[in-house]
Amino acid sequence: MIFNFLPKKRYNYIYLMMFAIGKHIIFWDLVDFKSEDKM
Repeated sequence: MIFNFLPKKRYNYIYLMMFAIGKHIIFWDLVDFKSEDKM
């Protein structure tokens, strides 16, 4: 049971990290775009 549960949790964690990094990159792209607009 534990061995079946661990890989799922690990893959979910990796997916969440990739999702968070993707959101972070999109957020900073928007910030850079806004700052370029002001300049």
